[in-house]
Amino acid sequence: MKFILKTMVITVLISLLVGPFAVLAVEFPDLPGDHWAYREIIEMKNLKIIAGAKDGNFYPESPVTRAEFATMITKSLKLPVENPGKSRFTDVPKGYWAMGTIEAAAKAGFIVGYQGKFRPGDSISRQETAVIIMKISEKYGYSDSGATDNLIRYKDGKDVASWAASDFAGALRFGYMNEVKDEDDISDSPYDTPWFKRLLKPASNATRAEAAFALYKLLVKTGLI
Repeated sequence: MKFILKTMVITVLISLLVGPFAVLAVEFPDLPGDHWAYREIIEMKNLKIIAGAKDGNFYPESPVTRAEFATMITKSLKLPVENPGKSRFTDVPKGYWAMGTIEAAAKAGFIVGYQGKFRPGDSISRQETAVIIMKISEKYGYSDSGATDNLIRYKDGKDVASWAASDFAGALRFGYMNEVKDEDDISDSPYDTPWFKRLLKPASNATRAEAAFALYKLLVKTGLI
């Protein structure tokens, strides 16, 4: 009995010392503790908005698909999952794993298709993500001025498509979108600014980490969590 009690006391003390981080550290084996979006990814996991793959990994740098992003939106905003007999999109068959969440996000007006198709397995670009995030932000009371002057601070700011420029600029101002470090820039010129050494990569595929980060920041900003 004494041995059992002593073991229990030691177990409790260890759990108090290491706290929840001992558990979180092994939540996703491929997510290092110093990952730039570690906190946001773990918070989204704890909110049951995202989950890992069957092998336990999160694959933070993998592109997020349109179906995955629609599902993340639906879960983040707690939208009612739709269950229509037939999808509004011709390429989302009945029984498709994300049909209900795609329909929910589309019904709410946050994500749209193209010529009747949704392209659920396609990746979504960073600038498309920005447009969707700002659409949600405005719905929940946080709209932006639409000014795009902050884009010129970035090397590739001019590459943001005209249809996404104001939303990308707003997403940056609200802190929903992250800029990307220019790994190829080794210049130490005193005329270079920290801003100009970073990129927006608007046409690049948004990663799972970036999607989780953007939605978490949105939830916090709008007071939804």
